[in-house]
Amino acid sequence: MIEIRTDLAVESHDMYVKSKNIKELPGVNISKYKEKGILVTRVNITKDESGRLIGKEKGNYVTIEIPENAHNLSEYFDAIVKLFSTELHHLVPSKVVTTLVVGLGNRNITADSLGPKVVDGILITRHLFDLMPDEIHDGISPVCGLTPGVLGITGIETNEIIKGVTQRVKPDLVIAIDALASRSTGRIMTTIQLTDTGITPGGGVNNKRGEIDQKTLNVPVIAIGVPTVIDAKTMANDIFDAVSKDNKDKEKIINSIITDNFENLIVTPKDVDDEIDDMAEIISQGINICLHSAITVENAEEYN
Repeated sequence: MIEIRTDLAVESHDMYVKSKNIKELPGVNISKYKEKGILVTRVNITKDESGRLIGKEKGNYVTIEIPENAHNLSEYFDAIVKLFSTELHHLVPSKVVTTLVVGLGNRNITADSLGPKVVDGILITRHLFDLMPDEIHDGISPVCGLTPGVLGITGIETNEIIKGVTQRVKPDLVIAIDALASRSTGRIMTTIQLTDTGITPGGGVNNKRGEIDQKTLNVPVIAIGVPTVIDAKTMANDIFDAVSKDNKDKEKIINSIITDNFENLIVTPKDVDDEIDDMAEIISQGINICLHSAITVENAEEYN
């Protein structure tokens, strides 16, 4: 069987039901709605066994998809930010005071720099509550940020760094942002996933590191990600399906081509630099609006 890599719950579910020729998987509830052309899909996994079948933890997953025919992200920018902040608000536990925002990934690799760039746009305020508490405006919450880097640079597992900071800072919530992998070229740089189950960095590109979730940190974790890459074998599978209806020798042909030429190839868009910047701005503004009631889409630029 051809290994299809994806970090998106909606894709994992769709692949499973298609492979089993069933309409739905018991224990997985899916609802969808559209607003201004933007599709929001909520996947709620209620049973551990159902989650195991599709390779996802029990919990909530939300995907926000920009229309594939969108030629200019700016025309959807405000609408995406509003939808994102609203969906994030639904996942945030009640009575959260202090939040730690963690930007996962390698700032030196464009396709993996989403997390650090999001943290660059976060309104960091925790220190101000100690240094100048009388000057803090109403509607501003304590927020701190962390960009832990990657194992190859620091020599320390990312989850160990986050765990150490969490134990010291004692936040009520951790929000972790990372680049993801998709099984569909159409979702690269057009989809945002939010989940309250945490994250395993590098999972989509077969480079799994330690989990970052409530079990490891003893604090609720919301993970946010954008698919920035697709595995070459996954892309070859899509191309084969598009040009041929004869699947008899598909696996053999694809494995032969990929093994000989592109076994470790990960593909990303040619204009990934600009698209990463756009997505980072959407996510950072959405997080700021969600965590600070004083910030809105209309006045977000004033707090940058």
